[in-house]
Amino acid sequence: MITLPSAAAWQRIDATPELVNELFADTPPDQRPQPACSGAPRAVFDDNGAVIGLEPYPTQFSFFVDHDETAGTSIDLLLFLNGGGACWNGATCLGSVLTPVSTYLPVFAESVPYLEAASQDLLTDQAGNPTPDAGGILSRVNGANPLADATKIFVPYCTGDIHIGSSTHTYTYPLPDGTPVQWTIQHRGFDNLQVVLRWLQRERENNLWSIDRATIAGSSAGGYGAMINSPMIIDALGDKTRYALIIDSANGVLTDGFLNEALGESTDDSGVWQARQNIDDILQPLLDLNAQQLWPRVVEAVGDAFPHTRISQSTAAFDIVQTLFYLFAKKNDDGSYNPYGTPPSELEVALTAALEWSPQARLGMLANAFRLRNYRYYLAAGNPHMHLIDPLLIPFPTGNYFAEDSARGVLYADWLHDMLNNPRRRFGTDWRNLSCFPRCLAD
Repeated sequence: MITLPSAAAWQRIDATPELVNELFADTPPDQRPQPACSGAPRAVFDDNGAVIGLEPYPTQFSFFVDHDETAGTSIDLLLFLNGGGACWNGATCLGSVLTPVSTYLPVFAESVPYLEAASQDLLTDQAGNPTPDAGGILSRVNGANPLADATKIFVPYCTGDIHIGSSTHTYTYPLPDGTPVQWTIQHRGFDNLQVVLRWLQRERENNLWSIDRATIAGSSAGGYGAMINSPMIIDALGDKTRYALIIDSANGVLTDGFLNEALGESTDDSGVWQARQNIDDILQPLLDLNAQQLWPRVVEAVGDAFPHTRISQSTAAFDIVQTLFYLFAKKNDDGSYNPYGTPPSELEVALTAALEWSPQARLGMLANAFRLRNYRYYLAAGNPHMHLIDPLLIPFPTGNYFAEDSARGVLYADWLHDMLNNPRRRFGTDWRNLSCFPRCLAD
């Protein structure tokens, strides 16, 4: 539930065809982005609760902007890419979305009232009880948020492609009763982000904004999108702006089968997301690496290309959602994944987290900390997923942006504050490589 504020500063911008044509008037019509949400199937029920058919989720993509008109023309900017899983074949894009354990969010639930309530620390749970600090990095009222006064752009996620796709793909998969269904999914995350960036460029020019610092941040799928798209974002905003990059709960512990289906197996195969052509030249040579190598090398390449951009990466040591996604991808690879079957047991998830996901995630962060002077990690205890925000209507535990301190007793918000505001590198700063070890099982 949401306690509505008296007035809203957030604005919703609908990516309508009219707006796209206006923003991309200098681009041939057949080369303009096609913003959309997935349009994935959802069940239609009769009055007795029986399923009588399928209908698409809404495909309208929108984004949200929080800007104080009295702030002047020199602004700090937070560009936040939201998360929500991924899909890459019929089983995940069509089958899973018809179950309570979907591998991705097919539509966004955010609204102006929700984001305004999050910014003013007015969110409540389903029973109407206050949920302190749930707005996290979006908060305007908590002085511990180093980005409280920033102009904020919230980019929802609804495309199943970690914000990098430009595809309209038709999948086939049977319903639980065996009836085969064909359904078209819009993997248009990259197109959506292009609209956001072009709108931002126009507003900057029209309002004479000088963006002093841009913080590019993302949680979960949004963390991958923020990292992979950061070269394009930096190019769009220009070299007169200072940049920082915050990657939350996106550790790239994936499988080769997932990468081959989503991104394709070679330069001649762009995969179901059609994302290869969207990825910057500095990352192109890495796209054919195996799953264990790819993500740490992506982080390294971005860190090397932008040595003055500080990069923060954070995760819980046994992140339950990242572990589940890795487990689903493994089962897809070996043919045992059944979206309509019994979900993995708590024991299977715990063993996968402890023996496979967590060691790979930690190894990747340690490798990047060794290679990059402008990179730091924060390894929190327990199994929560995401620390930057506490998303709407989610069934998994999240970390609290302001209360998290399980890595050497340093508050996560203080760690990010020093990343953004303290120029020191080693001493006299909380922005260090921090780990919950040896108490990583605690939450």
